[in-house]
Amino acid sequence: MKKHLLLVGLSILLALSISACSAQQETPAPDAAAASAETFTAEGQLTPARALDLAFGRNGFVAEVLARNGDTVTVGQALASLEPSPDALQALALAKQEALNAQQAMDELKAAADLDLANIKLDVIEAQQDVDVAQARYDANETDANLAKLDGANARLVILQNKLEKMEAGEGIDPDKLAAASARLESAKAALDNAQSDVDAAVLRAKIDGTVVDLNLQPGDYALLGSTVGAVADYHHWIVKTDNLSEIDVVTLEVGQPVEVTLDAIAGQTFAGEIINIDSRFVENRGDVTYTVTVKLNESDPRMRWGMTAAVKFSR
Repeated sequence: MKKHLLLVGLSILLALSISACSAQQETPAPDAAAASAETFTAEGQLTPARALDLAFGRNGFVAEVLARNGDTVTVGQALASLEPSPDALQALALAKQEALNAQQAMDELKAAADLDLANIKLDVIEAQQDVDVAQARYDANETDANLAKLDGANARLVILQNKLEKMEAGEGIDPDKLAAASARLESAKAALDNAQSDVDAAVLRAKIDGTVVDLNLQPGDYALLGSTVGAVADYHHWIVKTDNLSEIDVVTLEVGQPVEVTLDAIAGQTFAGEIINIDSRFVENRGDVTYTVTVKLNESDPRMRWGMTAAVKFSR
């Protein structure tokens, strides 16, 4: 009997010991679950922060390719050109000549301002003398004819005085002549800009500083207006866009919030970043409502490539 009671006691003690060990082993579980709930990861794609496509401004055959893929270029640098258009070159030459003529006419008008102002002042003096003569004639003989001559002389004097005031305000330039010359010059400049644009459309230029990407052109190729023939990308600054943030996750994020980014292609390295944009409009992704979040990387790596798969670790 005593032996039986002893066995029962040992069994109870063993059960309590196992229970205590289990409780101790299960204690970290809530902490692990809490840590998991405080962070989540979303997949995205690595892209340059700035990248602009390249396209010619008109149709034509490629005459020369001045840059290769991987070249570092600056904004405005010529990358390729089309064969020149005779019509565009002729239109540009004519526009340049007309712009030159219009500018010369304006310069001559301004150069003659002092002479024109002196002439109008002389006309006013002569008109005043005519009024004085007409007034004396009418005072001596008050006839309708003499009155009409006096009225005519006064009217001419008023017209010339008004013209003088306008010319003095315009520094001696006749306002009507100035308006005509200005209109001609502006029209000539606009025509020149259009003609120059037509010629410039044959030259492919970099729109930003960066690296040439996918410029697959050869002399003799035919390029279509507006058709993408390559790009220039800034590989010094990178972003990651992830479009699978759920409506539950996205409300826990804010612009400026720090994140951690890892790249499948660069194992073992974590890059610091921050959220720079959270789209307000949703997209439907496989039946789920999701939002696109853009992350800016605060550091770069020469091994980074456009389109690499990235994992972004967010904190709630």
